[in-house]
Amino acid sequence: NGGANAAAPSLAQTGFKMLRLNSQQRTLNEVSAGGPELLAYCCQDQESAMFTVPKLEELMSKHVIVATCGATRLLAEAGITPVHLNMAQYGLNMALFREVGSVNLMDRLQKDGHFTHILIDEASQGLEPEILMPLSFASPGASTALCGDHKQLGPVVRSAFCRTNGLATSIL
Repeated sequence: NGGANAAAPSLAQTGFKMLRLNSQQRTLNEVSAGGPELLAYCCQDQESAMFTVPKLEELMSKHVIVATCGATRLLAEAGITPVHLNMAQYGLNMALFREVGSVNLMDRLQKDGHFTHILIDEASQGLEPEILMPLSFASPGASTALCGDHKQLGPVVRSAFCRTNGLATSIL
């Protein structure tokens, strides 16, 4: 959350319409510690003062959404469909699509993907399922960047079952 909070004000200065998406469990004090100006880019319920997810129309109007990997699940809960589910709707897989290459279908998938750029910071500390969450919203052909220092602390997996079944591997 600290990295996302630090990046958000700089991204806001670009002139793009931005949202800092927060989990409902985060407190107002926790977010405002990143700077009170950050709250202007967050969505809050006026009655409870808890963070919330904007309506789908508002989400779709944003150029930039800053979120943790885990918070990207809120996009799906708000109605943005991950690309792999859209492809299943069309009865496709990427290998078949590359062979067929329908321009109209590509246009439709591009619109359904929503995000043309995805930047994941501290990716070396993320587990594969965590990193795949934001990547699932990428449009086909989207630019992605996984940033992180492979010499820092790697992912921490407490479940012995997950560790022994290959789920303790950094994506870097």
